Amino acid sequence: MPKSDSLIVKITLLFIFSTISFVLFSLYFIGSKTNKNNTAIEQRYDSVIDNIDDLFKFGYDIEDLQTYLSDIGFYQITDSDILAKVSRRYLVIYDDKKQVIVSVKKIDGHYYIIMENIKDGRQFVYTDYSSGSDYTTYHVIALLSFITLIFFYILVLKSILPLSLLRREVKKFANGNMNIKVISNNQDEIGELSREFAKAANTIDKMNKARVLFLRSIMHELKTPIAKGRIVTEMLTDTKAKNRLISVFTRLNAIIDNFAKIEEMNTNNYKISKTRFKLID
Repeated sequence: MPKSDSLIVKITLLFIFSTISFVLFSLYFIGSKTNKNNTAIEQRYDSVIDNIDDLFKFGYDIEDLQTYLSDIGFYQITDSDILAKVSRRYLVIYDDKKQVIVSVKKIDGHYYIIMENIKDGRQFVYTDYSSGSDYTTYHVIALLSFITLIFFYILVLKSILPLSLLRREVKKFANGNMNIKVISNNQDEIGELSREFAKAANTIDKMNKARVLFLRSIMHELKTPIAKGRIVTEMLTDTKAKNRLISVFTRLNAIIDNFAKIEEMNTNNYKISKTRFKLID
């Protein structure tokens, strides 16, 4: 069987195609989810900055703005590593008496609001718990799905591997070898097929042995009278009758031999020796 037509090869190619499709779909889904989440977070932060702008125009100071951010679910960042990464961006708010710089920065998947009082140089960094996009759940689901796909691939591959052994047993059976083994005891279609095939081969083997025994008995019962008749014929004194009987017994013996050869040919046990001859010969 060509390798390209192998059932195992086809299943493997199907698994590879399914795996690639699953990975691409997972990446697309997570990427789409990330983009939507980032867009929603950016809109939320832009809205907060707009609100800060309005509140500042109504006379709110830095302390009031900090209270406002705390009330809407933001908390102040004190991590020095994050504070070192923030930078000014977006909106600058000026007042005759106060000057405040407000900006938004995305660092390591988290969004931060930076407020800086220009008068005293104090800087405040705020964020909310929802700003960090955690896609661990999606990655875990994708990983578990991929492991499940591999598990079912191995399970299917393990189930069909006995087919190669079964094919070998079928070849042995076709060549006349009746010593067929049960190559799979699995409780599936392949295991059932293996057991039924071994059972059928065993039944055919018993039938062949019974047939051979029957033919041998028949041959013996037929040839024994012929042999006895030849012996009696040799004792005759009438030459003409003697030759006639010898011819009859010889013909009967040849017919029985021909029947035996025909039987061997029908069961593919008779080996025909073929030789090439020239037509002129």
